[in-house]
Amino acid sequence: MTASVKTAPQMRHRIAEIKLSMAQMKNNYFANRISAPMEIRTALEMELCDLNLQLMNINADEFKRRTHMKTRMNALVREALDANGLPHVWDECRALAESEFPQPEGAAT
Repeated sequence: MTASVKTAPQMRHRIAEIKLSMAQMKNNYFANRISAPMEIRTALEMELCDLNLQLMNINADEFKRRTHMKTRMNALVREALDANGLPHVWDECRALAESEFPQPEGAAT
């Protein structure tokens, strides 16, 4: 495994390198009958799976962060509107957004 790969862009780059290596091994096998040892192929597959899992975890963490940030931002906007005597603006904006994006049929209300 490559311990030096830390950031999502580095992980995506390493994933591309692994896929290229595996494709080259497969091409060498079918075109030239040169077989790569199973240990090498298995190690690459393990690293690929590990990197994909790490990348999924990073993406999930980023999604959670953005969700919490938007929730907090909404709360701050609502507080500011209330403090300035404009609580109706929030309700008007919500009604407008809901009219632009109606719930699909059968969705829970």
